[in-house]
Amino acid sequence: MLRKLITTLLLIAVFFSYGCTQIQYASEKDADYQQIIEFTPVNDKGVVYIIRDKESDFQIHELSVNFNNQKVNLWPMTYTRVVVKPGQYNLEPNIPGVFSIEEELNINIKPGDVVFLKMEAHARIGIPNKGSITVIPEDVAKRGIQIYKLKPAPTKHL
Repeated sequence: MLRKLITTLLLIAVFFSYGCTQIQYASEKDADYQQIIEFTPVNDKGVVYIIRDKESDFQIHELSVNFNNQKVNLWPMTYTRVVVKPGQYNLEPNIPGVFSIEEELNINIKPGDVVFLKMEAHARIGIPNKGSITVIPEDVAKRGIQIYKLKPAPTKHL
């Protein structure tokens, strides 16, 4: 009887931990740490910061955004610096749910640009989950980073 109970509890734990993630943070030892936290532009490339704060659901899940089909992982309560070549990008958020509604964003990145985006994912009962990514002003992004005490994630280069 005890063995059956332990097995059942382990199966429940595995079921509920599915999709959980180990959050990756940038380290002060990283070569580009200062560039990340100072929002430094890159002369011949564009820089995109993606904010993922506590206003978004799925807080124990790693989510992602596709930049023209190149995946960028996003961790809860972080902001991610993405360095890209100048050009047109189609951004598609990826959130849990088979029938999720994912609102895409088309954006043109120029050399030296620093663009701030916010990733939102919302769980909804009875209707499909919804994910979106939107452009936000720099001051709003920086204020959100301070208010929510978001930590920097490692830089992604595309």
